[in-house]
Amino acid sequence: MWIACDEMEELGWISSHRPRMVSVQADGYAPIVEAFMEGSEEAEPWAVAVTLDGGQRVPVAIGSRLMLSALRDSDGITVAISDNQIRESQAILASSQGIFPCLEGAATIGAVLSLNDQDWLTPDKSILVFNTGTGLKHRLMLT
Repeated sequence: MWIACDEMEELGWISSHRPRMVSVQADGYAPIVEAFMEGSEEAEPWAVAVTLDGGQRVPVAIGSRLMLSALRDSDGITVAISDNQIRESQAILASSQGIFPCLEGAATIGAVLSLNDQDWLTPDKSILVFNTGTGLKHRLMLT
């Protein structure tokens, strides 16, 4: 997304005012969160990934150097949330908005709730969350 902002700015589609970026990961697999908190330039491979969220369970965080740079350049933050928070967020979005997000998308809602509780978000700012798929792809695995 940060690269997309670069490209849109070069085309004159957006101003140079950039959003603050947030990286969300399950706490059972959080190499970007760990690298960000440690001030590292790139994430190390995570030994054992433990999360229901299969979309996050990857052996290596590809592009971690670019992600961490974008987070820092944007005055962003990282958030690690539990599988229970992911499932609760999935239910909240489904019941309140009629959207049944994939677990990765639900994780972003969990991050919004967590960041709101920490007063990192302010009511005068817009928030854009990404949902990359439907919760139906995980439905059979979770019942």
